[in-house]
Amino acid sequence: MAGLGAERIPLALKSGLYPRPLMIAAGFGTLSALVFTLWPLARAKAVPAAVLFRRLAAPAPGSVGWPMLAALVLSGGGLAGLAVLSAANRPLAAWFVAAACATLALFRVLAWGLARGAAVLAARHGRRAGPTWRMALANLHRPGSAVVGMVLSLGLGLSVLVTIALVEGNLAAQFGERLPEQAPSFYFIDVQPDQVDDLERVVRDTDPAAQLSKAAMVRGRISSIGGVPVGQARIAPESEWAARGDRGLSSAAAQPPGSRIVEGKWWPEDYQGPPLASVDAAVAKGFGLKVGDRLGLNVLGREIEVEVASLRQIDWSNLSMNFAFLLSPGVLDGAPHTFIATLRTEPAMDAVVEKAVTDRLPNVSSIRVKEALEAVKGIIAEADLAVRLAGVVTLAAGALVLAGAVMAGHRRRVWEAVVLKVVGATRGQLWRAHLAEFALIGLVTGLASALVGSLAARAILLYVMKTDWVFLPGATAATLAACMAASLLAGFIGTWKALGAKAAPLLRNE
Repeated sequence: MAGLGAERIPLALKSGLYPRPLMIAAGFGTLSALVFTLWPLARAKAVPAAVLFRRLAAPAPGSVGWPMLAALVLSGGGLAGLAVLSAANRPLAAWFVAAACATLALFRVLAWGLARGAAVLAARHGRRAGPTWRMALANLHRPGSAVVGMVLSLGLGLSVLVTIALVEGNLAAQFGERLPEQAPSFYFIDVQPDQVDDLERVVRDTDPAAQLSKAAMVRGRISSIGGVPVGQARIAPESEWAARGDRGLSSAAAQPPGSRIVEGKWWPEDYQGPPLASVDAAVAKGFGLKVGDRLGLNVLGREIEVEVASLRQIDWSNLSMNFAFLLSPGVLDGAPHTFIATLRTEPAMDAVVEKAVTDRLPNVSSIRVKEALEAVKGIIAEADLAVRLAGVVTLAAGALVLAGAVMAGHRRRVWEAVVLKVVGATRGQLWRAHLAEFALIGLVTGLASALVGSLAARAILLYVMKTDWVFLPGATAATLAACMAASLLAGFIGTWKALGAKAAPLLRNE
């Protein structure tokens, strides 16, 4: 298996036995088997023999006893706990487990609501409806209906696929369309202060339409947060990167583009006073900082304490130059610094401008943003393939449950088809009734799957990936069509043999 995926993984794979992953996998397998088999086995044990002779008219009793319920709850809790404890990001895993339980409950309630709605419609409007719709509604709410199994299997599998499709579509649009339009063509780093004029001159002479932005930058690190040494401060996991190692620091008189003040205010352009700082709002939240708090910086061995004057919401998605920590004018005066610059040109001029700059300033390094975007797109494509394979496995499992739900009622369908044909129903009427039944299940489940998948994709993109979210109706409509097709196909396969059963042999056997 390692050889099959080695070409797609840019890391050296080492084959061997790893006890901890194997034990976790065994735990998942055992607990999953218990969660999904205890309930049906307990119900089977609780069914009296006499009920088997009345199964066509009355459902089997659902009581399984407190010991079995306790075992089921413990198994489910153990499975959820193992999923959280074995994850690298436990808070995220806990949210996932909670969302999965809520989704399962939602589709179970949806199945109950569909059956209940069918019963109400049949009672109120059954006389005015034709035989096709009367039979379809009766099939949805009768004892032993396949509604629950079909709604759960279709709903869970298609919700995963909607989520994958919407996340992939948004990322593809972000990295394939919006980012190339917004992102600069190059980053130039290690520009010395006495080379700034040369850089501007070379760019201007080579491509007068090019847009060059530059900023002075020094390297520094966070030494204290609110008076607490950074090693002892409580920092949220998503903001730990800002406290590790050196950070790029800069100063600015005017508020930079691509950011918005969400708390506090920007200092005047001619500000001269105590050191102030404007901090990325997301980083400040992870640090527990608010306007007026103190932040300690170590710049080339010199300790500087600044006051947080404002919090900025920064749009990092356009890859423009920005800094998580911006200082007021004068704070970094006298510190050895270099310049960083971004350049936006037309694609046809990229190579020409890059060659001109590096020939004139050989110590300056250029970073092609487009190449970085292509690399990111490649990584996303590989990750998307892995997630899609997981989604296919989920859908395949759902298909097995769907087939089981349909085939579980096969004997009942054969009996009903024979009886209805004996009393005058045509094969066409029976076909239309069954297809109407499965079409209703597919339509309702598809709409619910589209809603659940859209909410899940939105949460992942906004709160996990910290990127934009756009609703994609095409992917959602395709999912709804797939749900309808899967439901009708399952109904077609499950009822084909039932409708072709001969009446005489069955009636003689009964």
